[in-house]
Amino acid sequence: MRRLNITIDDAICDKIDTFARNHGLTRSALLTTSALTYIEAQNQMPEVQAQLDELKKALEELTIK
Repeated sequence: MRRLNITIDDAICDKIDTFARNHGLTRSALLTTSALTYIEAQNQMPEVQAQLDELKKALEELTIK
């Protein structure tokens, strides 16, 4: 496990701490979960965009007929 030093605006840090405390998490657990969730969402974006493109094409074909 690595220890990181990062700089975060005070107001954002306060929000992170409040959310973590209210949900029974540590700051590290919240930031780790958030980072992993963000990475997974970004990894799924090309697939989601491809599906949206297919739907758009199908809709265009329906409106042309």
